[in-house]
Amino acid sequence: MKRFPIVVLLAAGALLIPHVRAEKAAEPQEVEHFRAWSGGWQVSVELSRLLGYRAKRADATMDHPVSFELSIDKEIGGRVHAEKVAGYRDLFNRKLKHRLVATGRCQMQFEIDAGIGPDCFITEQGGAMFLWVEAPYVAVYGGRVSITRGRTPADDMLAIDFNPTLKTGSKKKTPDTFAFRRVKKEKTPSGRVTEE
Repeated sequence: MKRFPIVVLLAAGALLIPHVRAEKAAEPQEVEHFRAWSGGWQVSVELSRLLGYRAKRADATMDHPVSFELSIDKEIGGRVHAEKVAGYRDLFNRKLKHRLVATGRCQMQFEIDAGIGPDCFITEQGGAMFLWVEAPYVAVYGGRVSITRGRTPADDMLAIDFNPTLKTGSKKKTPDTFAFRRVKKEKTPSGRVTEE
């Protein structure tokens, strides 16, 4: 909590009360909001095409995940070690000017194994949301995320721009933007859940 001096106005003058604790300002996005991102996601070529996300390089999906399973913690650092959270918080703040807002696990599947670590971090900058994972060849790998909630969770759509070098708020689409649909889970007659 931050401390602010409080001035109390009286009929005869003013009284300064130093170091009174003020409540922390409410966060713009609560962790519960990001938990809606949890679940299995897979690239939707058709949806990407309909939204105008067209890879200019033929190998674009070689560089980016074809699917991923995401699970967001109830609080920052729930399953990520405190030292790692502190280090990445500093990295995001110092290098990217981002604020860490959530952590979790993200299992990404690529056409060729990229050696991506399972810990994930969600950051915010100027209202834009970003999903990051550890990568052996760079400090973090990820991009700017937009989610469109459907009529039901099965109808949700997630778009990730894996080249977030454009200014926040830019309407320009990069060749590294892909649309993802939730992995549909169906129950078999025996009650087992399978993914489609």
